[in-house]
Amino acid sequence: MRQAGLDFKGEQRQSAACTPCLDDSGFAREDDATSEYWDNFGIVEESLPGLSLETSVTTQPEEPIITGRRVVSLAHFVNAVRSLDDHSCPKLTGRFALVKERRVGLWSELTFTCSECQEIRKLTTDPVTEPTSLTDKANVGVNDAAVWAFMSIGSGHSQFEEAMAVMEISVMSKGAFLRRDESLGKLGPQWHCTTSKAVTCKSPAAVLKCYASKKTAQKANKESLRRKLFEENGHQQHKRKESTVNDSMIHYGPNCQQPDMPPEQYAEKERAVLASLQVNEKQQMEIEKATRGQADNPTWHFERNMRLTASNFYVVCRRREWTPCDTLVKTLLYKKNFTSAALEHGRQQERVALRLYEQEMETAVQPCGLFTQSTDSWRRRQTD
Repeated sequence: MRQAGLDFKGEQRQSAACTPCLDDSGFAREDDATSEYWDNFGIVEESLPGLSLETSVTTQPEEPIITGRRVVSLAHFVNAVRSLDDHSCPKLTGRFALVKERRVGLWSELTFTCSECQEIRKLTTDPVTEPTSLTDKANVGVNDAAVWAFMSIGSGHSQFEEAMAVMEISVMSKGAFLRRDESLGKLGPQWHCTTSKAVTCKSPAAVLKCYASKKTAQKANKESLRRKLFEENGHQQHKRKESTVNDSMIHYGPNCQQPDMPPEQYAEKERAVLASLQVNEKQQMEIEKATRGQADNPTWHFERNMRLTASNFYVVCRRREWTPCDTLVKTLLYKKNFTSAALEHGRQQERVALRLYEQEMETAVQPCGLFTQSTDSWRRRQTD
């Protein structure tokens, strides 16, 4: 064996001397005592301490729900925050915590939830609830006020977005800005007075009224000059014709074929057809059973052509008196068989979809036919 311990310090030599396998000088012995020592050498596993593993856990900080600044109606928001103190939690330890923010431009809605009873409270930064157009409310919200302010100085959405970005305030989208801009423009030159009265709840100032009247007069003069210019060049203003209701519009059109029987006989035939369509409850069930299969059943087509569906009934009821009915009658009597690749695929896979639906919902689906009404049997309902 190689000699070991030549560079040990004094204290290492002292500890080595106490070991039977080393001599006083620290050299390894080669005798029976050394072999016996190593044969009997052992470590009791129970006496060893347990291993402790240290893992370095790095947790990323949670992102805050609210970032940046907000435009707040101070009195309204302070009263809303004070209302959170009125909460009486049954467990007496619940506290409201902010969980969500919903923004509509400069307006925000904050949602708070109690940590114990899970009660939900919602606070807003402005008393006027958004989104609401300017013409639908008495008070102007913060979004409409911002659009009004930037329109007054001749600026648009780009300048508005840049100004709000400097102050770290969330802004409304360009589409929302333009919609409010359009609603203000629809009020005409008088929109300044209307908006000022809505904001201040007072009559507009005399200067603002004079400005609005001046703009209104300028617009009227411009339209008058334009009209005179067109008249001098030979152009005439086309007036919109008012629609008139005549007797021919309530029939099938001016060129329809007249009945080949007297009016009394025609009315009697009409009553006979309506009487033939009257059914009782037993006949309703028989028609429903006989028309099962719907599009693949000839009886379904026959009964369907003699009655009016709910969707077509809606079209008939909403038809205006001055609208000719010949097109509607042709649509009801002479329907075109419309088809497409998507419809054909749906018809072919209908049974597969029905079977999958029964498996998913754990219920049985029965086929059905045409459902008629006992009172007005000329009307029918069709169920998919």
